[in-house]
Amino acid sequence: MKQRLTPWVALAVLVSSILPLKPAPPEDVVWLRTGERLRGQILGMAGEGWLRWQHPHIAEEIKLALTNVLKIRFAPRNLGNTNLENPCVVRLINGDNLSGNLAGFDGMHLSLESPACGRLQIPRQIMVGLQPMEMNARIVYEGPTGLDGWTQGQGVAEVAADAWVYGNGAFIANKPGSIARDVKLPDLVEISFQVEWEGYTTLAIALYADRLQPIQLLAKDKIEDLQGFYSLQISMASFISAVLVPIKKDVPLNPQGLGMAINQNFIQSSKAAFTIRANKKERIVILYCNGQLMRQWQDPVETLGSGTILRFVNQQATTVRISNLVIKHWDGRHEFQNNLTTQGTNDLLLLVNQDRVSGVLGPLRNKEWEVGTPLGPVQVPLSKIEQLHFSILKRQPPPTKPAPARLTFNNQDRLSIQLDHWSGDRLQATHPLLGQMIINISALREIVLD
Repeated sequence: MKQRLTPWVALAVLVSSILPLKPAPPEDVVWLRTGERLRGQILGMAGEGWLRWQHPHIAEEIKLALTNVLKIRFAPRNLGNTNLENPCVVRLINGDNLSGNLAGFDGMHLSLESPACGRLQIPRQIMVGLQPMEMNARIVYEGPTGLDGWTQGQGVAEVAADAWVYGNGAFIANKPGSIARDVKLPDLVEISFQVEWEGYTTLAIALYADRLQPIQLLAKDKIEDLQGFYSLQISMASFISAVLVPIKKDVPLNPQGLGMAINQNFIQSSKAAFTIRANKKERIVILYCNGQLMRQWQDPVETLGSGTILRFVNQQATTVRISNLVIKHWDGRHEFQNNLTTQGTNDLLLLVNQDRVSGVLGPLRNKEWEVGTPLGPVQVPLSKIEQLHFSILKRQPPPTKPAPARLTFNNQDRLSIQLDHWSGDRLQATHPLLGQMIINISALREIVLD
């Protein structure tokens, strides 16, 4: 049964519905557990358990019980200068992650300067590891925001010319069809997107294609001046499988491609977030699903031409929805491997050149990390480290009780906290591992309350 709205909240909903719409600055959004959604400005907390909220057309501020609030989505705010000298993301044992400037490590504590949370001293026993990162990677494309600039397939019997439509930030198709754009794919690229589907669906993604229109693969050798590309074919049902097929003129087509990847963790699920990373010069394509590595393929021969087009093809007469598409330059570093096992009390460093260094981490000085190995101490430059994993045996057990609030930051950081106090742009919170902390509201995208 729905709860009744308080008079002030009911009035706010009514005012929003009858006043004429006009351009307004971005607003915060509050989702109530009763299903209502309120737009306005979050002012902070009033005592314990109350949220202060201001409607743009009501002079008096309104108090909302936090027990009635499901989610808060923040309007974009300016966090200020976020340029960092040694940017990295720290992974905690409870699944949280926080990025910032790596300021030091003394063997027991890591010093992190977070633009959102200030300077933190993080004990090594609560960290899974860390990963140096590229800040402010150059965005090639972000959307979708509409069909403009995209070309739908036509002239091929297997696809419909109007298969794709746009709605609510997504491309949607319920019949076979392709949609493509020359996004000028760089040689090192990261492509991330979310897919929702119904029934059995196959989505083919052409990487580095040279034409906007789809082709009949069995007739590829008859196409004049066709340049090679990769077809990443992702099949989605009660589990997810993927195969990377090199497509090149006058080279026999192998449907098995370079091998199959299978993820069987999607029983009863019809939504997944994918990330594709490609290194054109090294002929490498890597696929992640919900942050977990599915497979890395390496083409043994030169296949690709000079194409820079990205093309999506829905190959089934079922509904598929593509959203949150972000294409950006990739620095060549791989996704953090959460399931990597360290040996004994040794820590593990994965290097950019794929080498590994195992030993006991010592201090970080002058952008070099000292590692005690059986052959003696070695100095590893921070710029050469792709991932760092702390010894499993030296970690403390993760918390068993979930925190009542989950924060998502604009840069995809995530923290689980207890809300203590909130005034203006400062949120005081207690983290189950980091303790009391102050968080800059300008860095947040949303808060979800359990």
